[in-house]
Amino acid sequence: MLDILITSAPALSEQIIAVGENLSPQAPPGAEEKVNTALAYFMWGCIAIGIMGVMGAGAWFIMARRSGNSEEVQSTIARIVGGSLLIILAGPIVNALVS
Repeated sequence: MLDILITSAPALSEQIIAVGENLSPQAPPGAEEKVNTALAYFMWGCIAIGIMGVMGAGAWFIMARRSGNSEEVQSTIARIVGGSLLIILAGPIVNALVS
């Protein structure tokens, strides 16, 4: 069984690549405008949430620094800021990959 899989893998991968190159995604008729509107609203919401996350992380860091335990909070804040930036940049990244 394994030897058949190993010997047929190159032909199978070439077929998958050939089929993948011929794909041309297309929106269903009548849904393109509604889907674009929904995605635009969702991307706007993601940007708003990302900005609030960065602002919240900054406020949390200020409060932790005043209380004297900023060293304990730094890694958590770095993860929050990283996640918020990923959310903010998700739309432009996908837009660049699609176009």
